[in-house]
Amino acid sequence: MEEKLNIKIAKTATQRSIMDVTASLDYRKKNSKNEDVYKGSIIFSVTEVQSGKYEKAWVSKAKTKMLLHSMINHQFENVFGPNGFTDYGGSTKPTPRARILNIKMSPKKQFIFTISEGPGRLGENGSIQMAGKPEKSVQTYIAYQDGLQMAHEVYDYIRDEETKAMVNGKPLYTIMPAFSGNSAASAPTKTSTISTKEQYQTKIAQMTDAQLKQMYEKIKDSNSVKDAELKKMIAEEAKKRRA
Repeated sequence: MEEKLNIKIAKTATQRSIMDVTASLDYRKKNSKNEDVYKGSIIFSVTEVQSGKYEKAWVSKAKTKMLLHSMINHQFENVFGPNGFTDYGGSTKPTPRARILNIKMSPKKQFIFTISEGPGRLGENGSIQMAGKPEKSVQTYIAYQDGLQMAHEVYDYIRDEETKAMVNGKPLYTIMPAFSGNSAASAPTKTSTISTKEQYQTKIAQMTDAQLKQMYEKIKDSNSVKDAELKKMIAEEAKKRRA
């Protein structure tokens, strides 16, 4: 049985606060249409050292990629403006609780991460918004270069996990049920399997040498059949590039 790893993708620390970035990417919820709706996210956790206050925020994979892409390309302020990036999260049971992540740029070009929690109310689009003042709030300042390092690490991690999940036959997207019936179209075919493998090979071919090496290091000690196939694809791609 393969060991499941708990991975801390990135960490930033100052004398006043610490932020950890972890992931919950392989997560889905079944809906009324029997679809496995994708709900994977990246988790930002902030601890204030002196007070001991701690909060975490879950941000969807798609939103996180957009956020990180803007940081990596030095376009954060152009994309999100002076108020920065805001993600409205929380829970509805037993009563609505809002948990809001805001990231904005300081005058000194630092990324300011703030997570606030308090009583919530449902917005028109289904988001959970703060009802009044937050009961608890934590904040951390991250130097611009540290923010770039974090963005690169987390973005590469997401892309690696997307490729690995695709190869393993369970992509990090919503999975719909197969069509029922006796038609040939409803049954998996050798052609479709080959087509899927070609998609994996295409994705691997688009990766940089550094990304290939990083992915190989993550799975080199794995004994699973699917990871063995992935290692084979990486080796074949590396051989092509050396030719």
